[in-house]
Amino acid sequence: MMGETDQMIPLQDADTPDQGAALAKVWSGYVEGRPIKLHELLATFPYAGKIDRDRLTVKVAVAVARTWTIDNAMPAILFLGAVRGLDITLDLRDYGVLHQEVLDPGSGLYDSQFDYLVLLWQLNDFLPDMHACWGWSPEERADRITTAAQYAALLMKTAAERHKGTVICFDFGMDPHGPSRGVIDSLDAHSPSAVHRCLNEALHEEVIRMNVVGVHILRLAKLQYRLGFDHWPDDRLRLTARCPVGLAGQIAVLDEVVRLIATEERKPRKVLLLDCDNTLWGGVVGEDGWDGIRLDADYPGNAFVEIQKLILQLHHQGVVLGVCSKNDEAVVRSLFEEHPNMILRPEHISVWAVNWEPKSENIRSVVDRLSLSMDSFVFIDDSSVERAEIRARCPDVFVPEVPENPLQLLAFWQRFNPFARTSLSDEDRWRGRSYQQEEKRQTVRASAMSLTDFYADLQMRCRMWRAEEQDVPRIVQMSHRTNQFNATTIRMSEADVGLLLADSAVDVYLLELLDRFGASGVIGCAVVRRTAREATVEQFMLSCRVLKRTVENHFVGLIMSEVVGVADRLTLRYVPTKKNGLIRRFFDQIVSGESAAVQCEWHMDVTSENADNHLQPWIAVYTEDEEQ
Repeated sequence: MMGETDQMIPLQDADTPDQGAALAKVWSGYVEGRPIKLHELLATFPYAGKIDRDRLTVKVAVAVARTWTIDNAMPAILFLGAVRGLDITLDLRDYGVLHQEVLDPGSGLYDSQFDYLVLLWQLNDFLPDMHACWGWSPEERADRITTAAQYAALLMKTAAERHKGTVICFDFGMDPHGPSRGVIDSLDAHSPSAVHRCLNEALHEEVIRMNVVGVHILRLAKLQYRLGFDHWPDDRLRLTARCPVGLAGQIAVLDEVVRLIATEERKPRKVLLLDCDNTLWGGVVGEDGWDGIRLDADYPGNAFVEIQKLILQLHHQGVVLGVCSKNDEAVVRSLFEEHPNMILRPEHISVWAVNWEPKSENIRSVVDRLSLSMDSFVFIDDSSVERAEIRARCPDVFVPEVPENPLQLLAFWQRFNPFARTSLSDEDRWRGRSYQQEEKRQTVRASAMSLTDFYADLQMRCRMWRAEEQDVPRIVQMSHRTNQFNATTIRMSEADVGLLLADSAVDVYLLELLDRFGASGVIGCAVVRRTAREATVEQFMLSCRVLKRTVENHFVGLIMSEVVGVADRLTLRYVPTKKNGLIRRFFDQIVSGESAAVQCEWHMDVTSENADNHLQPWIAVYTEDEEQ
């Protein structure tokens, strides 16, 4: 599968008469009203054998509303999805009725079967007299830009409120003809390029002002830069087929849409384990010494400096960094601490596994220490032998092929991103630090006389509160990323969470934890629905980072305390998956339960005494106003 490295098979390589005819045959079936089947599309490409169809386990339905005639390129979205592990069902809506369909509450766009709604519009929809912009007065220019931005934001908001899934659209990009107009185009405030820039800024401002949620706005300029402005427009298609973008641009747009869907649908990797020699620096430090390794201002050392800068960016985006190397640990650590050209420093590394043991054993040890599953890990090593050993003994760890040439290795890192996500929370940014703190906790645990002493020594404090609008992104993130300690694994969108917050019969609780080593952030979420004298915990999730500290017991006690006097019974709901057996065992431990074939429920009597029994004496409670 190629989805992890986000490398797509070049479609132009399949552009032969025979395959073109086969593709046309498949596409004509769709035009005649028969939906395209994935296997039919794959059969038109000679690369179909490279795709493991059994691994296309993620099925998504996508509706595309458009004011482009993008029909000829649309089969590519299925193929691009397949190389990323997505089985996409596509519904291409009629040309030219995007605005009417979005504004019509009875539109087929809002059919519940669609997971994603893609809006493909063009600038001409909002500023049809753009050609006259040079003659607009400053007031007229500002008014037209504001009106266009407000209308586009209104379409987004309407689509997001009526569509149950995720809405994807693009901004207006840059004027592809701007560079040909010379310097005046970039200097004059009335030029088409200036209007493009101001319209994009106004659009994003209106989206914030109108509180548009559940919409991903992709930046078209990124694709234009990637292709080059000379390859973006196609006057033949624009004038004869009402499509403002050439075929290469259409494929780029669809590829960007599929990348986003893949990022939304697949669980992002969390940990990057790095070899050292010929990975973070050139040469072998154990043989060449500090003076012999290549890590300086000249090639090839400067390539490794650039690589470390890219890895540091991943660290700041919440990727946990670890070192897994066959080396002398003291030598490696001293290099991280003292080498003047090292970008990565010890404070960026959350876990060290530097010794002469098999790397697969070290990885298993790291997995246990971090309390994560193996499919959360990525391993980078220049040795093909080491890569093969990890693939054989730790098959769920992603081990990409990496080039040996430093320039090619730098290019690899520039496009490598199995950690892609659609949002970045404070918890993400500090994840590496939290795992460093966890290492310190484990040291304390090893020296404690008993578990009770360990818990008390941590000096844990927590805060539980009812979620508000600003908490929505974190709730969505937890619903998608928490697996092992997630009772129902319901994956929620921002719109889903918004409905829960608006429901007067539902309370969404969040739990935050800190101890003497630092803050763990928001680590728990529970959705509690109240009915006549009963409270049902429909969703219960807790970060694996804080397990084995009795926080889960305390969370249940806090929830029960909230419903004392309101409900007589607290029900814990559970839906089994391949990964969440841990939470079932927890429910079994705290209450006897009744199981059904598909769904399990545990019932607890709600009393103050029962709530106190679940509250842990070594976990204090603080309020938002208290000093943390």
